[in-house]
Amino acid sequence: MLDAHLNYENSGARLYGTYTQTKRSGTTGTQVKEMSGGYINASFDVLSLTSIEKKMPVFVQYESINPLKKLADGTTNSAVNTTTVGINFFPHEQVVLKMDYAMTDNDLANTGTNSDTFSVSMGFIF
Repeated sequence: MLDAHLNYENSGARLYGTYTQTKRSGTTGTQVKEMSGGYINASFDVLSLTSIEKKMPVFVQYESINPLKKLADGTTNSAVNTTTVGINFFPHEQVVLKMDYAMTDNDLANTGTNSDTFSVSMGFIF
């Protein structure tokens, strides 16, 4: 297993992400031999341009996940790729209100299923 992480912050801008790749030996038949996945997120806190003490980053994120990249029998599969744009608002340092739009290109196992999802949610950070 190999993984890499990135985190860069400057003023109100932030760039972060992760990537991992896994290879398994001793697999047979339809067992998963290789898998990979990762994401990169770029954001900018628009409230950093004001005197308001809260945070409200707008972001774009690209992720590619392939849990069935290669099977032991030689079969390969395409990744699920998702691009998400959105905005987060932190009314408190441990609470986030989120709104985003995700566009997914899912060619996993050649299903050819694509979908778009609009989400509004709230999260708590422990």
